[in-house]
Amino acid sequence: MASAQYRVGLCNVVLGSQIVIGASTEWSAHVSAGNVFKVDRDGESTFKIGQVVSATRIILSANYTGSTDTGLDYIICRDYTVNRSYWRPAQGDYDFAELLSQEVIDEID
Repeated sequence: MASAQYRVGLCNVVLGSQIVIGASTEWSAHVSAGNVFKVDRDGESTFKIGQVVSATRIILSANYTGSTDTGLDYIICRDYTVNRSYWRPAQGDYDFAELLSQEVIDEID
């Protein structure tokens, strides 16, 4: 996989809802239940994806706790370590330079 993240298109989120609506996304082809969703803003929580309904709709495993908003950039993390399922960044990911290297995370795991 060239990137451990999926970031194509934009999303709409609603405080207290598990449903995330995408625009110009292809979630059914590139994302799976169990992947981690995060709105691409500082201070946002991460949420496990409970179900991928379609190319433009996912259901989180818990209610979204951030502010209701539309047209947001987001990150879906798709690659995890074997033992503890820590998210593992890969070269080419949006914020790779700010994260621990894959080798360090594998050693921790």
